[in-house]
Amino acid sequence: MSIKSKLILIITIFFIVFYTATALIVVELVHERSEDYYEKWVVKKKSSLQEIIEKEFSLLSEGYYYLAIYNISPEILISSHDYTSIIYYSADGEIQKIVKNPRYGNNFSLNDAKMLSSVVKTDKKIKRGFWHINKKLLMYISFPLEEEGKYKGYVTIIKKIDEKYLESIRNVLTVDMVEFSADKREIEGFVSGFVPLKTSEGKTIGYLRIGYRNVIDPLIIQTYYFALVVMGAILLSTILLSTALVDRIFLRRISILSEFMKNIGRRGFRTGERIFMSGDDEIKDLADSINTALDEIERSKKEISGMAENLRIVNRILRHDILNDLTVIRGFAEIASEKQKCDFCPRIIDRAEKAVETIKKLRNVEEALSESELYSMKVSEVIENVLRMHDVQWEIDGDATVLADDGLFSVFDNLVTNAIKHGKTSRIRFEIEEENGIAVIRVIDYGRGIPDSIKERIFEEGFTLGEGSGLGLYIVKKLIEKYGGEIAVGDNRPSGTIFTIKLKIAKKNRVD
Repeated sequence: MSIKSKLILIITIFFIVFYTATALIVVELVHERSEDYYEKWVVKKKSSLQEIIEKEFSLLSEGYYYLAIYNISPEILISSHDYTSIIYYSADGEIQKIVKNPRYGNNFSLNDAKMLSSVVKTDKKIKRGFWHINKKLLMYISFPLEEEGKYKGYVTIIKKIDEKYLESIRNVLTVDMVEFSADKREIEGFVSGFVPLKTSEGKTIGYLRIGYRNVIDPLIIQTYYFALVVMGAILLSTILLSTALVDRIFLRRISILSEFMKNIGRRGFRTGERIFMSGDDEIKDLADSINTALDEIERSKKEISGMAENLRIVNRILRHDILNDLTVIRGFAEIASEKQKCDFCPRIIDRAEKAVETIKKLRNVEEALSESELYSMKVSEVIENVLRMHDVQWEIDGDATVLADDGLFSVFDNLVTNAIKHGKTSRIRFEIEEENGIAVIRVIDYGRGIPDSIKERIFEEGFTLGEGSGLGLYIVKKLIEKYGGEIAVGDNRPSGTIFTIKLKIAKKNRVD
């Protein structure tokens, strides 16, 4: 992945994370603010609800005065007030009389009155409180009845707290919820307050829950979404602009440097080739450093080239003079062998011939190590030209065109010579095929093969088991490496050797 792609990916991830985090944080903050807002309102509304409850108890107390002091009939009193029932109890809690409000129908039963008798019983003072009975929420006030100074029983005025009444409270307080709750458990999505409901003995029987739905105002939500869109657009535009600027100021210049170095890697360094970079930053310093390195490489290359040329000249002169001297020595040895019956002269002639052969191989080594331009060569034609100089049976299967130079003749000549001379083969087979843009050439002989103990050393310079310079296979390996290929050796079962060569296919034969 390129630096530009990585940068875009990182910025995109950063944008998504930042934008998501911002949205969540804002939502949480707005939610918390709205919760704080509603909690303040709940506190105020709880006070108002308590005032309403006190007012209801005042209305119940008002009934006491009408009944106890003014002796107004309970039927007349209940018809003019919002009471549910008026119950008369005896001193021992027996029900004497129940007066029901006709507007509420049968909302309070005789059984309810019996269950309530012990709760509301009083003989000295007024009692008031709440009671939850048979899923009915009641508020009551109870006071003793006396006749001629004697305790006769007690009277209880009851008001039922039903859904209709709670709905009226909700409307008065302008809240979202007013309901009875047995505990102080909060409802999800609401901000609630709780007003305890107690009996005359102070026992809590439940609570009136008052609350608001924690819902953000639609205008705020709309504004929030609009702000998110605008912020996202601004942030995205900033990121795109920043990416473009980074690409223009840094990445494009780095890409030029990278492409420059890749070209050198692909085709080699060319004399006078330099990279020109504008600016005054680290990238410009890097380009200048590369140019300085190229200056040093070019200087060193010229020095090495001059030294190599001098060595080649000296080598050619020495080879020429030594070959001439060996020719003279061989001539004198042949004359001496013919005329003077010299016993050791044949050995002189043999050694001279081997020295001449070694000098010729040294020339091949020079060719293998020297630089030269590679060009397209047809493998089958090279092999056929080499085999014309050898007395051996041969066959070629397949063909390929590879990048090489005239040293390729030396490669196959050395392999064939090695197979005949050391392998003692009478037949050689060449198999040529293309695999993924590479020419695979197998040179197969049917001789005595190469021992496993020396397979790893046969390409070493000077390695030999008998007569010879030990340069043949060394030259082969160097030439193959010069062409950017590789060579390996293996066994040809049941007997013989296989040399496998891999070379680059020439461009015109490559399949893209």
